[in-house]
Amino acid sequence: MYYIIFTVLVFAKISAAIPVQNLNAEAEAKGNKILECFRDILLNGDEELSLPPLDPSPPMDTVIDVPGANGSILLKNFQTEGISAWKTTLKVDLMNNPEVAIVKVGFLWPAGVMEADYDIDINYMNNVITGKGHLKRTDFNQVIDMELEVAFDTVKLKKFYIRFSLEKIQIDVDEILLNGVDVSSIISSVAQKIPDILKMYEKELSSYFSEKILESFNSIDQKNINSILDFVKRRCNV
Repeated sequence: MYYIIFTVLVFAKISAAIPVQNLNAEAEAKGNKILECFRDILLNGDEELSLPPLDPSPPMDTVIDVPGANGSILLKNFQTEGISAWKTTLKVDLMNNPEVAIVKVGFLWPAGVMEADYDIDINYMNNVITGKGHLKRTDFNQVIDMELEVAFDTVKLKKFYIRFSLEKIQIDVDEILLNGVDVSSIISSVAQKIPDILKMYEKELSSYFSEKILESFNSIDQKNINSILDFVKRRCNV
């Protein structure tokens, strides 16, 4: 998510030389160019950063420890796909002032996939949960909308707001037993209610994550921000 904010910072740094009447359009064009550059990094990796291609992500194995439970969940060949397949709307208002920008950006992912082979064997609150098989989760039409105001004299976010929405979740899972009873169909049914839950608590979730992201971004050291800005300008040719 930070790369979107850095996108704003990069094209704002070079916007001072743009005639005022063309300022917003030029900034939006450069912002979209940088987003396409990041898409290329996700798809093809980056030698300078020693990053492999990340979409689809390299398969990995991981162990999930459940707090308060005995045992663990083993995920093998965990992989995600679709993170780079966003559709973007980007609106920039530099307010005739290259030191301040108001940016509205929206991302739509038509479909995102997460899948893995699982091996579950845990005891939690006197319940035995076991299972072995394959899990596939697909998110349909996931949307993230953001609005931010940036002050470039201090390279800080002045305001930040984020909103999440999701049209549908589909979970396909093999057998999972709760005290010997297969509950895989219940898990799939509950997952279908997640979009409605997100909508129900949209205001609370948006306020919480907006505050956390604003605080976290503004705590980043200035030298680190400058290093990232320099890399993005060099890598994306802006």
